[in-house]
Amino acid sequence: FQFGYYKVESFTALITAIILVGVSSYIFLRSYRALQNPVPIHLAPAALIVLLAAGLGSLYRALQMRRVANKYNILSLRVDARNSIKDSSSSFVAFASVLVSTFGIQHADAIGGMLIAIYILTVAYVALRESSLVLLDEFHEPDLSHEIEHLIRAHVDVKGIRDLRLRRAGPFVVGLLEVEVEGSMTLNEAHEVATQLEASVKARITGLRRLVVTPVPVVDPHKHPHEHYAP
Repeated sequence: FQFGYYKVESFTALITAIILVGVSSYIFLRSYRALQNPVPIHLAPAALIVLLAAGLGSLYRALQMRRVANKYNILSLRVDARNSIKDSSSSFVAFASVLVSTFGIQHADAIGGMLIAIYILTVAYVALRESSLVLLDEFHEPDLSHEIEHLIRAHVDVKGIRDLRLRRAGPFVVGLLEVEVEGSMTLNEAHEVATQLEASVKARITGLRRLVVTPVPVVDPHKHPHEHYAP
């Protein structure tokens, strides 16, 4: 199934998030030890220049990556953009911490490191959650689901929607759908309805790679469903 290859980028995002958890734990531990035994910062002017340059560079890179990630809906690139924003924010927090430390408040550097560690952990949590949901085929985008249902119900031959299942495969969305049509329809007519629905929804929904529409006879509300399918 070719769409499975698109999950590689979600798996990459998951691995990156796990690494970030370890990095944040290490930074927090080092900062906590520095808070217990503060020492003066050497070469503070050079550190301030490097941190400011790193923050501005990471911010520019993050904005460009986020623009591309949102345009093509690429999860791994979105995670990298968040990491770049994290790098930028961390650089500015470290810049402020070092600047305050130069005024004799030596605990500021350790506190800044702990704040950076917490921020990295929040970024890792979001990446872990999103990538895990994609890998587990969990789909939680109610607005998109409602939009697809609205487009399907707008077709004159559709009497109802019995089942709609969507999942992400990398930057794309794939889905299965059962629609109720009149039981008197011929096979060719039902196939034509399914083809029209697939084409119209794919034309309106950006990122929808594949939608399989299966027409089924409409169920008489005065009968039980099992009676309708009885031979």
